[in-house]
This record gives sequence, C-alpha cells and structure tokens, in this order.
Amino acid sequence: VIYNIVHFHYAGLGSMTSGDIEMMKDTYIKVDEAKVGEAKVEEAKIDDTDDGKADDDEAKAYEKKLSSSYRNEENVFRKMLDRSSSDAEVCSNLHPDHLGKPKEKDFDTGVPPLPENGVHEVLKKWLDGASMNRGDYPMCELPPSKSCDVSQYSLILMSHTVDDNKRLGKLKNGIKNFATRPGTAEIILVWNSERKVLTESTKKDAQMLVRWDSDESHPLRIFYALENGLENNLLNRYHPMIKPKQEAIMYFDDDGPFYDEGPMDAGFNLWKFNSDIQIGSLTRNIRYPSDRMNDDQNKATDLAAEHYRKDSWQTHVHPYDTEAVEKAMKENNESEPGYPRFTPLCRDETGDNVEYNYFVFPNYKAHMSLPSGSILHRNYLCFVWHPVFSEIRQFILDHPTHPDDMTISTLVSHLSGKPLRTFARHYGKEKKAKPTGNKRNY
Repeated sequence: VIYNIVHFHYAGLGSMTSGDIEMMKDTYIKVDEAKVGEAKVEEAKIDDTDDGKADDDEAKAYEKKLSSSYRNEENVFRKMLDRSSSDAEVCSNLHPDHLGKPKEKDFDTGVPPLPENGVHEVLKKWLDGASMNRGDYPMCELPPSKSCDVSQYSLILMSHTVDDNKRLGKLKNGIKNFATRPGTAEIILVWNSERKVLTESTKKDAQMLVRWDSDESHPLRIFYALENGLENNLLNRYHPMIKPKQEAIMYFDDDGPFYDEGPMDAGFNLWKFNSDIQIGSLTRNIRYPSDRMNDDQNKATDLAAEHYRKDSWQTHVHPYDTEAVEKAMKENNESEPGYPRFTPLCRDETGDNVEYNYFVFPNYKAHMSLPSGSILHRNYLCFVWHPVFSEIRQFILDHPTHPDDMTISTLVSHLSGKPLRTFARHYGKEKKAKPTGNKRNY
C-alpha cells in the first residue's frame, strides 16, 4: 500500500458519550487483573490507609504495561511518523532522472484535497500534545499477530433503505445463510436511517429482518445508528459503539456478493494466523504510472515472497517489536531488519500521480479490499474512530464517492506496518481428465 493515497490531518474529538468511552475501555484495553490484584495487595501491605497512593500506583502500573508493548497506540503512531520521515528522505534524494514537475489532477470532485503529507504533521502534533488532546478517549492497541484460539466471528452488514426489492432480498438471504454457519456467533445489521423505515415497512423481507431481531434465539441484532447519535455514514459499520462480541469481524455489503462457507472458512483461518492485518478477497490495486514506483513495488513484493518461501524470521516478528527485531538480527548476523518497504509517492519532486484500478480484482499486489468478504480485528474500530483521524472521516462524508473502503485498507496497513493478505473467494471445479487412446464402443 502506498503511503500517500490518503493523507491524515489533525482535528478534534468526535462525538461520544461517557458510556461509549467506558465500553471502549472495557472492550479494547485488556488488563491483567491478576497482576493488578497482586499490586493492590502489595500496596496494602505498605500502607493500607493510603487509598489515593494505591490508586495512583495502580494507574502508573497500568500505563507502564501499555507503554511497554509494541502494540500500544503511542508506539504505533511513532512508527508511522518514522515511516513518513523515511519516505520524505527518499523523495528528497531521488536521482535527477526521476524528477519532474507536479501534474494537475485531471478531475475535480468539488472537495478540496487533504494536505499533502498531512500524516506527518498530524501525528507529530498529536504525539507532542497527546495529554491535552486526548480527553477521555481510550488508548487503542494493535491486535496480536495471531489469534489461533478464536473460533467464531461477528458478521457486520449495513443498509438504510427497503426501496430496492432485489437488494433487500439479497440482504435477507445472506443473513439467512450465514445464520446457519457454525462460525457465525452474531450478525449485526447497522441500520443507517430511521427505525420506522424498516419496522413500518410492509415488505415481507423487511418484516423478516425485524422478526429475527426480536427473536433471542436468532443471531441477528439491529444497530440503529441514528438512535445512537450517529449520522448516515459508511464508516458506521466500523464504529466501536456497535460492540461486536467477537475479536474477528467479517464484513459484507448488503447486496453481497455473499460467498460460500468453504472459501470464507479458508479466509477466516488465514486471518487467525494474520490477525493484525486486513484479510480480503474482493481486492483492488493502485496503478503507478511511475517506473520508479513500479520498480520499488516489485522489489518489495519479491522480497516478501522470498521471506514467506524461506519462512524467514521477518514473517514471525512484528516490524514494530524493536527488541525482538534486534534480537533476530543478532541471531541471524544481519545488519538491517530486511522488511519490505512501503512505496513512497513523491508527487512534489516527481510530478507523479496514482490511478485507481477498478478494472480487475487482483490476488497479488492488492492495495485495498472492498468490504464484502473482508475480515478485520475488533481492535481496529478504536483506531478508525480515533480523534487524530477525524478530518479523514469528514473527508469521506464530503467526497462524492465516499471512499471508506480505500481509507480502511490504507489506514490498517499503515497502523500495522504490513500489507493486506488475500484469499480465493471461489473454489474452482476440478476438470475431468480427457480419455486417452481410441474410443471403444460397447
């Protein structure tokens, strides 16, 4: 995924209630209760009358636990900032053959673009003054690299109208199918319009959805976005207020396509071994008119393939885990980490633009995934609605194409420091071997 497809710029905290914030703390921040309890006992032994000091020490211990993890929010943002600085250095040291004049984009959306390289400024500003800007928003944390013990997923769909009978029928049939699958723990329908649009509809498929929602034995529950203080927004399906019960979240558009159980089970198993990235099957990529960018991407792709072919340590150690990376480098007598690099877009220096390739669904060199058939860890919901990314959320609302899919894929890749991975959404039918020799008549 290239770094400058989407630019991030600082803006204020989005609307959330204190109850939502407390829920997010419970859902996305895991505390070792046993160790906290031990700390309380030890503190009590020192001075069982100083409750305030015990609370302060517990808070400090908790903050130390978060800061010591490579997955904690501050470390993740610093790694993104480091990558931005590294990309800027690459762009400023290009060979003269690659330099050129900036090109004007050949289309106008009517929406001003976000600042070029805005991600660097927003992250720097946030990290320099996080204590002032954070408010009550909970600390986010990257998911673990593997989640092999997860056996079920939350399925999330989103819709807002019953006007299209065909679309409504596909939604109903998709829910009916997934409700029978063993991996489906719950189905959440995010409803992006007024409740009465659905509940007062006379259409049988709409009435069926309402009936399933009221049936406690059925896995469907409907989340009415407007009643929870949200506006009609494609990003609502990634909102923490949905409160998915499972760590694994599987997404589909309301009109599908809904894939068979076999391919989706394969995708779910792939996610278990790669739970800190996005897994997708309906993928797109970005075309690079620049030979330099194509060369950089090919080198990164070849290096990644080589790592997986050799089962190199880079496939088991997260690039953000500095201590583990340094240990692996030492054990393997290597002077560089050797992870594939992201591809810098040096628009000001080279005049290059990028193009969205909507002609094919590539299995290789994919930069983004459409929602249908994609799988994501629940922890990313905290990041998607983090106050530091509020301007990009507003940009999605304002832009005529509302590019939530591209934004989610790009954001997750840069948060994790890794590209997405893909799986086949269909199983091919085995071809029967043609008979050999002369035919015999019986």
